Amino acid sequence: MVLVNLIAITVARKISQPIRALRQQAAQQVAQGITRVRCPVTSADEVGYLAESFNTMISELEQTHQELREWAENMERKVDERTAELKAMQAHLIRTEKMAAIGKLAAGVAHEINNPLTGVLTNSSLMLQDLPPDDARRRTSRPSSMRLSGAARL
Repeated sequence: MVLVNLIAITVARKISQPIRALRQQAAQQVAQGITRVRCPVTSADEVGYLAESFNTMISELEQTHQELREWAENMERKVDERTAELKAMQAHLIRTEKMAAIGKLAAGVAHEINNPLTGVLTNSSLMLQDLPPDDARRRTSRPSSMRLSGAARL
């Protein structure tokens, strides 16, 4: 009976020590974010298979983290590109709005200038109609009214 217990303890230690080493060395380091850890595969039994599976899991975890980093960088680049596009569109919109405001201002100024010019032109035409055909003022007034009508068309 003592011999059986001694053999059982020896076998249990032979199985539990590599598993405990795996847990203490590799699993704790991976939990802390250290993924360059690899477990040595020292046997071709279940414990060796466990170490090999652990190493495969760590490799896949590293690959997934790398893919996530690349994805994050790609997304950041896309956000930067979209932000630049939006800023360019905003600048274009601001320029367009400024040009529209200048156009409205120019139209308002032209309207304000044309109103008095139209009044002056109308009055000068009425005065010309009241003058006799041989009046000297008719010759000097006609070129002025023609210039006013040209300015009003602008």
